[in-house]
Amino acid sequence: MFALYSFARTTDDLGDSHDPMRIRTQRLEWWREATRINVPTLAANPPSAIEFPTVSPSMEGIITDGLDLRHRAEVIFPSLRDTVARFKIPPHYFLEIIDGVMADQQKTRFDTYEQLEHYCYLVASAVGLACLHVWQFDGDLPLQ
Repeated sequence: MFALYSFARTTDDLGDSHDPMRIRTQRLEWWREATRINVPTLAANPPSAIEFPTVSPSMEGIITDGLDLRHRAEVIFPSLRDTVARFKIPPHYFLEIIDGVMADQQKTRFDTYEQLEHYCYLVASAVGLACLHVWQFDGDLPLQ
């Protein structure tokens, strides 16, 4: 549960920082790519050591300042990998959590109920569904 919380807390911190939206979005995009590379089954052959997405020199400071995403990845991803494998958590939930926080950066109103429902799924349901695996819920879970 700690690994799942740490991942979600870091993702939320990236979206809630007081930095300009452009920087928050760049950090979230980097975090999403790092998650894709390092979480089992999101990557065809996940690396044994934590790997980082390549960044341009101008982006380097955005990744290492303040929140130090590389350090957070080194701390969180090994235990997250173990948690995903041990509790058979579908890894797409982690990308959906990030997508929900990214949606916060772009939209404040929704035109349809379906858009709102999808947003709620990303920002809340994806976390809850991942937690159900950790809590070893034995009923039928939705596939999405």
